[in-house]
Order: sequence, then C-alpha cells, then structure tokens
Amino acid sequence: MRKKTSKPSYAKATEGKDILSLINSIQKIISTKPNINQMFEEVRMMKFKIKPIQGDVSAFNLKNERFIESLWSLGKLDEFFHKEFPQLSKKEQEVFLRFFDNLYFKYQQQLNQIHLQPTRMPLTKTGLLELEIYKERKLKKKLTSMKKFPVVIDLETKYTFRDFSEHAKLGITVLALFDYKDKSQKIFTEKDLSELFPILENCSYIIGFNINSFDLPVLQPYYPGDIRHFKTFDILDDIKRILGRRLSLNDTIRATLDKKKTGHGLEAIDFYRDGKWDELKKYCMNDVMLTKELFDYGVNNKKIFYLNENGKMNITVDWGKYLEDEGGKEMPLTLPF
Repeated sequence: MRKKTSKPSYAKATEGKDILSLINSIQKIISTKPNINQMFEEVRMMKFKIKPIQGDVSAFNLKNERFIESLWSLGKLDEFFHKEFPQLSKKEQEVFLRFFDNLYFKYQQQLNQIHLQPTRMPLTKTGLLELEIYKERKLKKKLTSMKKFPVVIDLETKYTFRDFSEHAKLGITVLALFDYKDKSQKIFTEKDLSELFPILENCSYIIGFNINSFDLPVLQPYYPGDIRHFKTFDILDDIKRILGRRLSLNDTIRATLDKKKTGHGLEAIDFYRDGKWDELKKYCMNDVMLTKELFDYGVNNKKIFYLNENGKMNITVDWGKYLEDEGGKEMPLTLPF
C-alpha cells in the first residue's frame, strides 16, 4: 500500500506548483491570523509609513484591532507578491495579477471603511482624519515584469452642468480605458467601477483630456479614497500651460491627426436616456482611442497642431516622459475616516 504524502501549503511556483495552488497559499496565509499583539509587532516590522494629510493623527487610536488587521493583511500580500511574482512565467503573472489586484483592493476598501474612535477630541472642527499610508520598497535590481504603465481614460455622465452644478451629482454612465500595459481596451459601467480602481491604483499615470477638471472630480464619489493622489497627465492642462488658452479635443485631433470625434457630449447623454448602451460605449471608447492617438503623436513627434487664423500651428510638447516614467513605486492608500 502506497503511503500518501501531504503537499506543503506554501510552495514556490518554481517547485512545480500551479497558479491555483499559489492562490490557495496566499488565501491560507491571510486567513491564518495571529493574535492582535503579534499582528501589531509584525505590522511595525513591515515599515508602513503613515502621513497625516488632514486632522490630528495623535488624537486617534491607531492600535484599533480592525485597522491593524487590515494593515497586516496588506503587508502579507505585499511580502507574498514580491517573493513569488518574479518567479512566475509571463502567462502565470497575468493570471495572478488579476486575482491579486482584486484581493488587494478588497483590503484597501476594508481599510477605508474603518472608523477610528478618537482618544480625545480632534483639533479639527469636523473631526475628519485623512491619512496617506504607503510602503516604499528599494529593489536591488529593476524587475521589468513589474513595470508600471499609463492608462488613458474618458467617461460619460448622466447629467450636464445645466442639471447640476456639482461634479459629484453628474453621475457616470460608462468609463472607457486603454491600458498600455497589455494594449487592451476596457469599458466599465457605473456598477462595474469597483473593478476599475485596482487598475488605476497600479498604473503609472492616468492620461486624458480635461481629466483633472472634469473626469476625476466626477469619479471621486465612487472612489473610497482621495482621487487627487493619483498621478495624472492632463493633455488640456499642458496645452493651456503652453498656449495660455484652451483648445477642444476635436479641434486638436483634426489639426494633428486629420480625424474628428464621432459626436459630442450631449449625444452621449441622449444615448443613455434612450437606453442605447452599445452606441454609448462605442462613443466613449472612440474618445479614448482618439486621445491615445493624440498622446502617441505628441510622444513620437514632440509636437501637436492646432488651427488659427494663420493656418496650422504647432505646439512643441515633451510627453515621452509620461510613457517611460513609472510614476513612483509606492501605492498610497488615502483613508477618509
């Protein structure tokens, strides 16, 4: 009779473990938590950095059990990732990243929802505490498999500023995204936005046209942290910085690419109200791809064009750095308690 031997619960991918076993291992590590005192000591060794943004951090109990437990889980995920990920094949990395991003975001949301009870009255009138928590990792060598890439986004809303003056009330119908990491196009409806946030958390830059003044403020009510901490490159902001005035996306792509938008923003709202979701998604993705083409043209040619009374004029740009720069290694978690 052959004696069965049990497999170790934690084994490296290089030892023949398939990706499912690796996922099971990380789930087992997270579920097997030590007591709170040991977790607290381990969190101290993980070297998280806590940066107060608003409020008096000393007034709050940062030894809150749920707070420590969430930090511990994120720290364990971070350790596991940096130990195992470089040893996976490219195909395994793609599968593992999809699982890891969703799990990591789950614990980020858990952290954002914790209410820390003050040990004394905070110094702010509202009692609001906002922290930035991050880990800085110094690698001995650069891992190309972990390189960050930018994304290009555009979104459409349910309402216009004629209906509401506040960005937070405009509502999102769809958000389209192009990911330079795998050259993929993705569409998110309002109910799918939680799947978007891990992508934004892990990209180098969010690129778009007027995103700092419109898209991101509209997206803020859906995001549990502070969206201002994402690294962005706004093409319109750069044009205004150089020319001193605004240009529309349509005018810029007509002069630079000899193309034009398929419609305008009000048409997108009509698509939503008429239930024409396929047309709405196509319209939004078309805007993203035109913005990407404009950005790529500026990167490759170091200039874009616009039209005025004297004909076609060029604007010298320096956009290549936003494609090459990884936007920093740390991933901030902004916690609005």
